[in-house]
Amino acid sequence: MKGKNKMNYKKIDMANWERKNEFIIFTKIMPSYYSFTVDIDVTETYHMLKEKKFKTFPAMLYAVNKALNLVPEFRLGYENHELVCYDYIYPTFPYFHETTHSCSILWLPVNDSFAEFHEAYKDCIQKYGNSTSYEVAVKNPAPKNIYNISMEHRIHFNSASFMPMSNSKEPLLNPIVMCGKFLEENGRMIMPVSLTLHHAVGDGYHASLFFNKIQQMYSSPEEWLN
Repeated sequence: MKGKNKMNYKKIDMANWERKNEFIIFTKIMPSYYSFTVDIDVTETYHMLKEKKFKTFPAMLYAVNKALNLVPEFRLGYENHELVCYDYIYPTFPYFHETTHSCSILWLPVNDSFAEFHEAYKDCIQKYGNSTSYEVAVKNPAPKNIYNISMEHRIHFNSASFMPMSNSKEPLLNPIVMCGKFLEENGRMIMPVSLTLHHAVGDGYHASLFFNKIQQMYSSPEEWLN
């Protein structure tokens, strides 16, 4: 598949890292995750997607991916038991099967061009959408520099939270994003977006960067949908 699919990273110099104290506190002393759920006004993008006959879900994947990758702290992970910052992270997401009520877990590099990414998404679904999760993992194994994202289009929720579990001694640092059903309010289309973070990699400041970027993109679709 086309896209930024190389896994490059740099090691974190813990001794000189400005987030050293917070990382130690929230991994060793008080390990914790937290979630924010924010209503995003998607009206302008919603109408432009309809006009251009683009799908809603890949548009959400694209916008979230752009917003997450702007924040280096969201790109942290472990390589050979050392903390690293990846150059780029990619979405892994469930594809729901209506007949079996089960999901295939897919992943996809994200192109700079949304139109190209939209085509890559359709190709991915056509190629892997009917496989089981295990089959997809064998045919298209995901890299380590991924994050989890999903969309529950049946529910407009006010909050959502997750408590990731790890089988290793190293905490799971990947962000988790979940979006919900659109709701029309006073002529505007609103989408709930939940962001779950390990507190070691981000505070409210970092979450605000993500949500502000998401809102900016959905308010200005002409900057990326054209």
